[in-house]
Amino acid sequence: EEELDVVIHARTEIVQVLGEESACEEARQVIQALMVLVNRGMTVGTPDVVTAISMVKNDEIDKFVALYEEEIIKDNT
Repeated sequence: EEELDVVIHARTEIVQVLGEESACEEARQVIQALMVLVNRGMTVGTPDVVTAISMVKNDEIDKFVALYEEEIIKDNT
């Protein structure tokens, strides 16, 4: 919230993001990227959130999930 200057309310499966439109869009992209990891059974921690925020601010969020896929491949070899 602080990094993206938004307010996030999460209730069950509904997430509400309040703030300026561009900040809300960045938050949405971060949440969606993190949810991909969660849906794959991964545990998401603070470093993952920090990485996702950094990548969204650098317009590289589309590479976030691929980064974790590379790590999984490296760990399995």
